[in-house]
Amino acid sequence: MKLIPEKLYKKIVTLVPLPCVDLIVVYNGKFLLGKRRIEPEAGKWWPPGGRVLIGEKLLDATERKLKDDLGLRTGYREPKFLLTEETIFKNSKGGYVRHTVNAAYLVKLIKKPDMNFEKSGISDFSEIKWFEKINKNWHPYVRHCLEKAGFIPPHLKNRCDLLEQGGFK
Repeated sequence: MKLIPEKLYKKIVTLVPLPCVDLIVVYNGKFLLGKRRIEPEAGKWWPPGGRVLIGEKLLDATERKLKDDLGLRTGYREPKFLLTEETIFKNSKGGYVRHTVNAAYLVKLIKKPDMNFEKSGISDFSEIKWFEKINKNWHPYVRHCLEKAGFIPPHLKNRCDLLEQGGFK
């Protein structure tokens, strides 16, 4: 499996939806997000992940992103499927629409992560950070993934409020 040449990739993203995986990485009650360096959503917090390569199964893409982007080869439980959702973005710089079909996976770390983010190869992010709470200003897709992973939505005070509102979706 190899990456598509950049010029061809830029053309493809204007023509068809892209299959992607996103990783909700959790450790000790916190979740990991990165501040996007590139469009779409440059400057916004987003889970690690990326596109699925030709011939690659979703779980294999998840394992590849864990290894290549986060440097994680061990120390986590089997990724658990959370949801499939699409995102459609208008790119302010190029004027085209990017349409992705995202499969989000929950990845629970079983030991303190020994990740060197500066050397991890995550060129899509300018910053990586652990969070405890969902920010109401984050993209609805990001909030939905985190809620599905069990984190409390910003408009609720605690898990009891969440259960009263119908539980986890």
